[in-house]
Amino acid sequence: MSSKWGFSLLFVVFFLEVTNALNASHTSQSQDTAIHCSTYGQVNYRTFDGKLFDFDGKCSYNLVSGKEGGSHIFQIYVKNEQRCVNGTCRRGIVIYLGHSKQKISLDTNANGTVSVTTDTHSLDLPSTAYSHGIEDIAGNVIVKGPYFALVWDTKENINVEIDPEWKNKTVGLCGNSNGNKTDEFTNEYGTLPSAQAFGNSMAGVGKIILLRFLSDRL
Repeated sequence: MSSKWGFSLLFVVFFLEVTNALNASHTSQSQDTAIHCSTYGQVNYRTFDGKLFDFDGKCSYNLVSGKEGGSHIFQIYVKNEQRCVNGTCRRGIVIYLGHSKQKISLDTNANGTVSVTTDTHSLDLPSTAYSHGIEDIAGNVIVKGPYFALVWDTKENINVEIDPEWKNKTVGLCGNSNGNKTDEFTNEYGTLPSAQAFGNSMAGVGKIILLRFLSDRL
């Protein structure tokens, strides 16, 4: 799949599916005020502030984290497959909630079926985990809670919706949601020179982020 961003027909179809799925799930956020971030085709991203960029990474990356008072309230990581088959690159999602980092994992099995697990057990959809509803609507997995609503088409495409109360409180590939698309390539260590360096800085957590940041500055 081409890494060049474009509002292709497939993306438009996915966006319409996302909108319909969120409406069908009765998400609590207003469609007029909610802020959206999308990633499409594994390498294409649109931040909360509307910046479009390409990032090709084969690891686990911080898609969006909500921070308040210096603490992560929620974290959403996207896992990009190392290998693509027939033009499709599988992805997975890991969500961490609260100070105790309660975990929800979304994956697809080898046979294409969706696997949803928590720290302790597997879930059959629809279900609830850690005050978050999880359901399958028209082939899209919806995760909806007090902080965000997430739609995953179980393949490459992910949309995250947050309430405006999280403006200026997010970090990750979805950006800082401050209304300014010109300063998206920043993290807690400073401004990065390119989309690739920015994406690499969001790999993993802790020391991995720092090491990748330093290597990209050398």
